[in-house]
Amino acid sequence: MRAFIFLLLSFLLCLSPASSQPQEQLINLLQEAASLHSASDHAGALTLYDRVLTLDPSNADALHLKGLVYHAEGHSSQAIHLISQALQNSPHPAVMNSNLGEIYRSLGRYEEASSQHQLAFSLLPSSASIQFNYACLLMDTSPSEALTYFSLTIQNPESTPSQKVNSLKDSANIHYHSGDFTSAFELFNTANSYSPDDIEILMGLGTSSQRLGLLDVSLQYYQETLSISPDHSNANMNIGVLLHETGDLHGAIRLYRYCLDGLNPNLSTKVTLMNNLGAALMSSGKPDEGVAVLTRALQFDPSNVNLLINLSMYHNEDGNLSLGREMLDNALDFKYEQTGVVDVGLKIRKAISLPPVMGNNDEVLQNYNEFLEKVANLALETINLDPAIKIIDPVQTIERIHFYLVYMGSKFDRVSQRLANELYTNSLVNFDRADLVNDNKSDPNISNSPNNLNNPNKKIKIGFVSKFFGDFEPHGLLLEGVIRHLPRSIFQVYILPISSSGETAKYLEDTDSEMIKLNLSYSSNLNQLADLTLDMIVYADLNSEPMTHFMSLSRLAPCQVAFWGNPVTSGNPKIDYFVSFDRGENPYRTMVDNELEPYSEQVVLLEGQGIWYNDFSYFEKKYYENNIVMSYMHTWEDFAGPTDYKLISNPNNNIYLCAQSVFKLSSDFDAVVKKLLEVDANGIVVFTKGRRPAWTAKFQSRLRQTLGGELYNRVYFIERVGSIDFPNLIKLCTVLLHPFPFGGSRTSLDGLEAGVPIVTWPQNFLRGRMAVSYFAEMDIYDCCVAWSGDEYVEKVVRLGKDRVYRSQSLELIKSRIHRVYNNMKVVKEWTRFLCGAAGVGVRETELAVDAFGEDPSWQTPKDVDRAFNYMQKMSLKPELTNTNTNNPTYNILESYYATAAVIYNNNGDLNQALDMLNKLSFERPSDSKVRSDIGAVLQQMRRLDESIRELEKAVTLDGENVVAMNNLGVVMKDKGEYKTALEWFIKAKEGGLMTAVENAANIYRDEGNFYAAYATICESLFQPNQYLCTGEEEKNNFVGLVCVLGLVEDVLEFSDIVATNWGDDVLKTLTDLVLNKDPSGKLTTGLLTFMSWNGFVNFDAVEKIYRVLKPPTELSIDGGAGSSSPHPVNLIIQFYRSRSEAKNVEALAALSANLRCSFLSRVHVMLEKEEDLIFLNDNLEGGAGYIAEGRLMIRVIGKRLTFAAGWEYINAEVGLGEVGLLSNSDIVFGEESLKWLGGRGVGEGVVYALTRWEAGEGMMKVDDWRDSGKFDELLKSVVLHPRIDSQDSWAVGGGGGIPEVVIKYSGFWQGLPRCDGRIARVFEDAGWKVENPCLKVKGVHIENFFVSEEKLEKSKGNKDEAALGYDMEQNVVGETSFVKITL
Repeated sequence: MRAFIFLLLSFLLCLSPASSQPQEQLINLLQEAASLHSASDHAGALTLYDRVLTLDPSNADALHLKGLVYHAEGHSSQAIHLISQALQNSPHPAVMNSNLGEIYRSLGRYEEASSQHQLAFSLLPSSASIQFNYACLLMDTSPSEALTYFSLTIQNPESTPSQKVNSLKDSANIHYHSGDFTSAFELFNTANSYSPDDIEILMGLGTSSQRLGLLDVSLQYYQETLSISPDHSNANMNIGVLLHETGDLHGAIRLYRYCLDGLNPNLSTKVTLMNNLGAALMSSGKPDEGVAVLTRALQFDPSNVNLLINLSMYHNEDGNLSLGREMLDNALDFKYEQTGVVDVGLKIRKAISLPPVMGNNDEVLQNYNEFLEKVANLALETINLDPAIKIIDPVQTIERIHFYLVYMGSKFDRVSQRLANELYTNSLVNFDRADLVNDNKSDPNISNSPNNLNNPNKKIKIGFVSKFFGDFEPHGLLLEGVIRHLPRSIFQVYILPISSSGETAKYLEDTDSEMIKLNLSYSSNLNQLADLTLDMIVYADLNSEPMTHFMSLSRLAPCQVAFWGNPVTSGNPKIDYFVSFDRGENPYRTMVDNELEPYSEQVVLLEGQGIWYNDFSYFEKKYYENNIVMSYMHTWEDFAGPTDYKLISNPNNNIYLCAQSVFKLSSDFDAVVKKLLEVDANGIVVFTKGRRPAWTAKFQSRLRQTLGGELYNRVYFIERVGSIDFPNLIKLCTVLLHPFPFGGSRTSLDGLEAGVPIVTWPQNFLRGRMAVSYFAEMDIYDCCVAWSGDEYVEKVVRLGKDRVYRSQSLELIKSRIHRVYNNMKVVKEWTRFLCGAAGVGVRETELAVDAFGEDPSWQTPKDVDRAFNYMQKMSLKPELTNTNTNNPTYNILESYYATAAVIYNNNGDLNQALDMLNKLSFERPSDSKVRSDIGAVLQQMRRLDESIRELEKAVTLDGENVVAMNNLGVVMKDKGEYKTALEWFIKAKEGGLMTAVENAANIYRDEGNFYAAYATICESLFQPNQYLCTGEEEKNNFVGLVCVLGLVEDVLEFSDIVATNWGDDVLKTLTDLVLNKDPSGKLTTGLLTFMSWNGFVNFDAVEKIYRVLKPPTELSIDGGAGSSSPHPVNLIIQFYRSRSEAKNVEALAALSANLRCSFLSRVHVMLEKEEDLIFLNDNLEGGAGYIAEGRLMIRVIGKRLTFAAGWEYINAEVGLGEVGLLSNSDIVFGEESLKWLGGRGVGEGVVYALTRWEAGEGMMKVDDWRDSGKFDELLKSVVLHPRIDSQDSWAVGGGGGIPEVVIKYSGFWQGLPRCDGRIARVFEDAGWKVENPCLKVKGVHIENFFVSEEKLEKSKGNKDEAALGYDMEQNVVGETSFVKITL
């Protein structure tokens, strides 16, 4: 909830001496007028101001103050005119500028307001009132910047108490609305110390602490507010929200209604109250009443996003997805109009919406695949989600999860659950426990979870979490014995129920465990769980409701476990284990291919029954005495009503009851129901209705379509019943039907306890195999366990029609059902698993297990094996291999992983890229390409040995994978094994990979064998030896072709090429050949370089050929340089002092030369250390003069300059219409180049990436560097360095236009290997055009231009990045682009 702030305009009063009238009279009049003004007697003040102006028409104070009166009376235009007049005569204009700025701000004229406030602040920066007024303006235009000026006001000793308190409140609100609730609370708290009864501050403390999950603290501040203002509607409403969050829905509803009916809230608050009331009613089981309230509220505020969201939830839950999605679309549109931000939470709601009750199998498949496609697309979209709009509280923002996906019966649960959780993970702010964050999380050699408890005296802290631990709720019943009996010598047990409308089950409270009740606040629960520092968390159910599901996406314990309260995989990478049992899984599960593996976690197979249930009579006697007796429902008339009960209770009927939720029932089960009714003419089937009428209607329609009218007439629907009445309902039926493929566990046992037989057909997956485990424990199969649809019908009908057989079967069950209850083997198996997962020693574990006593006679190893072998024999053998490789479900997941890996790699996020590729390799274990990609990412991470292993696997899987061969060469080169590297490059080259050609040539280059490098490229581009240079004419001709094909963006005409006499047919053939083999031009430019180094051509030929070509493209901005520069050029460099004297001289000479250039407006020098500043001051001639002229600006930034810092600096310091030129410190720009750049400028959305020119090596002695005449003369002879993957200077337009996404992905130093290509790609990805007018703007590289006594171990050809002195591990990661020369 927002705490609203009312800003007090701090107009300032000031007096100035009058020009000609008696001072005392004017001063007295002004003081009297000011008193009236302060008392809001505007008419009286105005009369006196006019008297002053009659005496002195130019009196600045009177004009100024009269203007303020006019503004207060609503005449702002006249006010502006008067204060502008005052400013012409005022000797102290700062106050007037500030007040004029306030008037402009109140009119929404922010640019004019900003100009006035900046001027006021520059004139009087120490004024608290000017600081405060400027901050108020910035709060409207740039809240983050406003914090600086509010801070100045707070710290200013001249600030009034009001200014100080308002600054604290405004700062708190800025932090609150940016999601920084901790800072907001601290600032509100400080404000409270100045003004303890300020209701706005108290409400701010309440809302910020509530968002922090400090619910008790929040309640305290709301109650304080009410002690001052008992009818404060927002305080009352927020207490209602607290009750809502802590599960007291009825209390919340009462309070919302009280606020609506008794407090007469304003319209905005009324709509909010109605929204909250509607939501609470829907959550409390009154959806129709809730939606009526929401619909009425929408009439008051049709664009209210929260109302639309809640209504969409209602319609989606009702199965009306088209209307629900339409409302979400409207909410998305309104939210964007109101905030300018796309709400990713709303997009997720829409993507994960599913019908609660499905139609036939074709409809199920269609819905399933549509769901996966939408989720996968949105998951890819959210990979690059701005952290500022990531979801902090998904329970409030998304509010639902993909619950109904579980019941669609797909064999691809792992695929669908993985995709859903990828979407959630991409969209949420991560809340991993701080001590569990693994910085190297993608390293397979480092475990993400469970820890090894090395301290044997330390008990294992284990917590069991669920929202379904209430009385009679199955998840608590399934874990009660485990929680109760886990050995306390090893475990410290916590029960962590999440608040709901009911109490936690009494049988759970009565265990030797610490009960900590969680609430409905997501952030509060995360904080509580993190503070407990648990060693293990067991989530009793995932995929069921949002609180536990979203909490489980954070690493809150070293070991996180999912129990089968919802019997499908979580698909959650933060869940380490899934606890199942051997009878619950198909015996052939471990034989299936990876793509058909149903679990994302490591599956734990508890031996034996695997399910804990206590004897219900024990609970009756100890905790719920007389509760069952209290049930008033005993007959069909009680359950079916006055019409149907007579038909149902006909004594000739065999009543088959299926009491499962309708969303669990599939059309496959419908077909069996049909056959059952066909076989048993006296059979009727009774279902319980859905929670909503629409659900029941959808199921009835599907069932009627399957059965036909005559059979459907023998199907009945009764209302759902509670747990107290459920046993009595079961006793009225003949046979209890266990549905498939999704069954139940508790309902099965309820039937056996009630003396009613149940028939089950074990399926391939756990969701359909719970009931069979009871029968296996009792060693009873013949009567109640079927292994096919026909056998299911046969066994149901026999039990229904043959009373003697049914009686015998029930007697056998009754004699053995005790085996199912209090099954301590279940606890033993849990103990073994939990101890093993936590690192407890085997001996200590077995001692704890032995303390439970011996297994009963029916649980001997022989009995356990017999049961397992029988089930293995009878089970359907699942599909072991995915024969349908074109299955859209499976392909969607693979496609997501592959695409996500590319995106992460392009972004330079190698950990995430590796994570995606590892997941993809699980799906495609024999895919050579995936292994090669993993190896490539590992190479970028400098995990070279692992990279080699993966690349060798790739080559083994596919002996023709030339990419893997090339990558192996790269890794071997990184390891210094050049001979082996060359062998791999040659193999890849022979396979046709052009990248390997360049890499092989570079190996030769590094060895100094430039002819071999040249020949390698030449032979790859053309037929062997066809165009190796033999004569001068052919050399020149070939150079012309190379330049045209390799360096120009497109080739349109060749007729004007100088010194070429090849025929058109030969030229076209060569053109097509080279462009086809080397579309990037990188090989061709390399070839030109090697030709130069071999002495085949001089670089001068390059520019000559360009000059005579018809330009294929034009630069983005027309125009040329005049005598002046309409676009001032700002050069930004970092200067640092090197250990090398020659390096220092290079930097000083370049800086001096650039400062001498008249077309360079300013040079901005960034320094890392204070010592660099001292060195520069001592050695730069004329430096003080340049600083005085404003042409040299020096900043000590305390760090090495990154591209990101350079772009931020240009955004902040280079004005609109100017040019920011970010460059290396050893680059010199000439007069003509900067004249051209300043005359032309750089257009919006364009960046110039300038390929450097070379000045030559050893041209001057170090001692001569101050000889500027000689230096400038020598720099007239330079040659282009024709590399399209290397640029040393970047020019952009000023005015703050470099986008945040460019800054975000530019956080690496200048000069690192691959930095140039990476920057080009980052700009391209941001939608910018990257151009390279290096023929117009010559950036001359003077590295090694000066020689000293130092012996520089650098040959002419050794131009690779390692020579720069950077460790190769500093390679810039992410996708790169080449930048061709633009004419």
